[in-house]
Amino acid sequence: MKFKHSVYIIVIVFILMAMAPTMSQSIDNVNSIDNGKNNDKTIKINELNNNDSIVVVKASTIPENTNTSTKNTTVNNNSSNNDSKNKKAVKPSKLSQAKIISASSNVSKFVNKNKKLPNFVTIDGYKFSIPEYMYLVSKTISLRNNKDNSKVIVKYDIKNPTNLKRDNIKGIFTKKQYSTYSKNIVNFIMRNGFVPSFVDTKLGKMQYQTTVFALNSVLVSMEKNKKLPKNLRLNIKKNHRMNKIMPRYVNPASLVGNNYKIIAFPKGEDFFTVKAKTLYGPIDVKFNSKYLISTARCSCGVKGNYFYHSAAFINYCPYCKVNGTMHFYDHPRISPEGMWYCLRCDSDYCLVTGKEHVISRPMQLKIATF
Repeated sequence: MKFKHSVYIIVIVFILMAMAPTMSQSIDNVNSIDNGKNNDKTIKINELNNNDSIVVVKASTIPENTNTSTKNTTVNNNSSNNDSKNKKAVKPSKLSQAKIISASSNVSKFVNKNKKLPNFVTIDGYKFSIPEYMYLVSKTISLRNNKDNSKVIVKYDIKNPTNLKRDNIKGIFTKKQYSTYSKNIVNFIMRNGFVPSFVDTKLGKMQYQTTVFALNSVLVSMEKNKKLPKNLRLNIKKNHRMNKIMPRYVNPASLVGNNYKIIAFPKGEDFFTVKAKTLYGPIDVKFNSKYLISTARCSCGVKGNYFYHSAAFINYCPYCKVNGTMHFYDHPRISPEGMWYCLRCDSDYCLVTGKEHVISRPMQLKIATF
């Protein structure tokens, strides 16, 4: 029995030795596919229907395991994540094109996975909002098109767009065309301080979110091929989920020095917490029968700037002379910044100054002190 057992072992060893070349050849073939060079110069962004992910294709296909460093370039959809760390982050005045280009792969992967843009992109340890990132991407393409490799001067506090318009975008943009769009976006942001709602292209009105992702895909190609692609092919429907979700992120570090502070709430008090519905609404709203507390933008003009400010008032209507009648209200057209309003007399007030929204003899809410 021991002899037969030894014979079986010898037979198995010879079989494994015979299979070894075949196994080795199979692994070599896989490596040759992964490392194959890409000669195609067109980026394709395909979408079959609204349930499909947006797929970016360079040459054949962008490998899923594209080796992109995430140490300095990350994306995140949770605007409150690690904000305490971000308060200490140093705001860079300039960024190299290489760092901006490196961030593009992570943004692309995030959109393919979540079918929406992230709320912010971290580059060199600092969280940039998507409007700020759109500027960085557009400026990088514009510079590189002019064979300029200089660093990009960062522009902060760029606002989200309003009145979004969109068409189905299907076709090809040449290098000259998408580079011109990038240059026009940079000029628009520099003039207005906010990103355009759409870009008027030969294929139709390309909505803000689609534009961000399309130009980001140009950088994805640059990271791999070290130059701008000759063409950008798009097929993105206007009702894609990405176009329905507006990325929102208020960077606490951008508010330093702008009278931004956190108000301590009275102990033992229960508050109603409200989430703003508008793009320029408050980032924090709490109220109860005694107090009105918020961190918001001034809607009456008295503050003199459009930064976020924290304020607290007594929940008392100066007209009705009754406590507890004030509530929060916001509306995209009527009150995009939000306001305190009285349920009894319908008077309304600025969240920051407490000033009534009338020209003649405005009333004032009483400031709360804790």
